[in-house]
Amino acid sequence: MALTMNLEISVKNYRCFGDPARLRLGRGITALIGGNNSGKSTLLRLFHEFQPLFEKLSHDVDTVSALFTNGLPLPPLKAVRDPWKIFHRDSPGDLIISVRVARAGGFDETGVSGPDETHLAIARKNFHCHARVAADAQPAADNLVFLEKWRKIFQSLSRSLYIGPFRGLEDLWLADDDTAARAAFREQTRRLLTDSGAGRVCEEIKTLFRLRNFDLRAADRLEFFINRAPVPVEELGSGLGQTLMILLRAQLARPDYIFIDEPEAHLHASLQADFITTLSGFARVAMVFASHNVGLTKIAGDRTYSIRRAADSGDSIISKFKPGIRLSEMVGEAGFSAQQVEGRAKVLLVEGPTEIRAIRQILRKMNADHHIVLIPLGGGSMITANRDDELREITRICRDVYCLIDSERPAADAHIAPDRLAFKASCEKVGIECHILQRRAFENYFTARAIQAHYGKSFRALGPYDDLRVKNPRWHKVYNWKIARDMPLGDFADTDLGKFLQKIAAAPCKV
Repeated sequence: MALTMNLEISVKNYRCFGDPARLRLGRGITALIGGNNSGKSTLLRLFHEFQPLFEKLSHDVDTVSALFTNGLPLPPLKAVRDPWKIFHRDSPGDLIISVRVARAGGFDETGVSGPDETHLAIARKNFHCHARVAADAQPAADNLVFLEKWRKIFQSLSRSLYIGPFRGLEDLWLADDDTAARAAFREQTRRLLTDSGAGRVCEEIKTLFRLRNFDLRAADRLEFFINRAPVPVEELGSGLGQTLMILLRAQLARPDYIFIDEPEAHLHASLQADFITTLSGFARVAMVFASHNVGLTKIAGDRTYSIRRAADSGDSIISKFKPGIRLSEMVGEAGFSAQQVEGRAKVLLVEGPTEIRAIRQILRKMNADHHIVLIPLGGGSMITANRDDELREITRICRDVYCLIDSERPAADAHIAPDRLAFKASCEKVGIECHILQRRAFENYFTARAIQAHYGKSFRALGPYDDLRVKNPRWHKVYNWKIARDMPLGDFADTDLGKFLQKIAAAPCKV
């Protein structure tokens, strides 16, 4: 079973990262944004290259114990031709990878007390790997509980899938290619189709690309059937082929973490965010993607980091991304103009990325997910008074604009916060219909059956005004979309949430 904890990774003296670069591998989706050659792809490759080390450390507690005492030789890294190049070009120091377990309210999510951060040092002179913790927290070398905790953490990191920027489609159909990796992939895919089927992948492809049917069959090579008709591979299309290959790899790997470079490549703007959400559903813990598209990172990512090159040293620097992008710019970045050509695109403003992914699941059940562009407001920072001008800019781009926000009411007789009422007034002033949920928030509409299907009988549905943040046990909001995905449309139909979304889906376009 995957450890669903939040980890934080810091790397120093690795390739173009001299000073420590810290990245949170939190639940949900993390986005990296930056220019060409800024270091985004390098940071993703870190987890791919060092996967053999994490695998070695996940074998048994004796191996982990040796790591903390005398150290171990670094195993051959994955896809690294010259191992000397993993070190920073100018710094003489060792390469340091630090792994920290993020604590919630001072509680270590592994349930095990003791040091919550380990530093792996790879010696530049002999590629020897040694681990240490803070001097005042050094555990006994035979502390089996501590060693097992870190074995499981390394095991989780070893269960990763890396999808690089150069993705050929040969794996799908070249039956006469004797490349070992491709042959193994084809054999695994045949086994998937024969033993358990690839129903999930086919269903996701069908939904993403709006097909009535999509099916795979395994003969000498993979055969494709769209709407029950055979399709030659040359007519499959690059976008569909790329997506199929990636989802098959994810289904076969069953990874804890997925790292993907430029997931939007080869896909129409209207499909990009939905594909990222779909792919993240194959990761048992988290997904990290790198992109040049600011709007996509805001729409699809739960957190975003910016990577840039320092002007003086040329080193890559990572920091939390706080863009000053206006809503009208976000509409453009989301590819609205490409969808508007069809004459049917609408815009729905929602609280943030978690709401985007969850609401898209309901719209999908209404066959309206490809007709409506969802834009995040950024939560409370944007839902304030005096937003008339910014909202008016959106109505100049699109006349079909709606807004859906939480009430945040703690009780049925409680008043809605003045800022939210003022924001609704700003929307209505410029012709945007804004609906404030009757219940506290989106997750207050989930049924006990759907929640327990994912998390077990110990979890309970929220009351109309319960606060998820103080619920015990509680789930994380980044997984709201999975619960919404598995709820029948009828569970929403008689609620104010369902009725408002249905109204938007059914409303004729203002042309």
